[in-house]
Amino acid sequence: MPNGQTTTINTSINTVSRLLTVNLEKVENGTFYIELKADVTDKITYTAKMDESKPCGDYKLLDLKHNDVLGQYDSKTQVWTLKK
Repeated sequence: MPNGQTTTINTSINTVSRLLTVNLEKVENGTFYIELKADVTDKITYTAKMDESKPCGDYKLLDLKHNDVLGQYDSKTQVWTLKK
């Protein structure tokens, strides 16, 4: 968060479909770290922008990177895929 503040990020993991859901809590840009396996920490960075086309607009995720590698967005399913 701004000024080096930290916050808890709400997540959920679906082990069957191998999906990780992260609630970014309306922060425009950020970095967080996730450890899914012992001794392996991954860096996730993202950029979002307020969607001003809607009266009560919300943030729209523009890019998502896993260890500085850009993720792929599927507009049909509205899912970001991060691959190693």
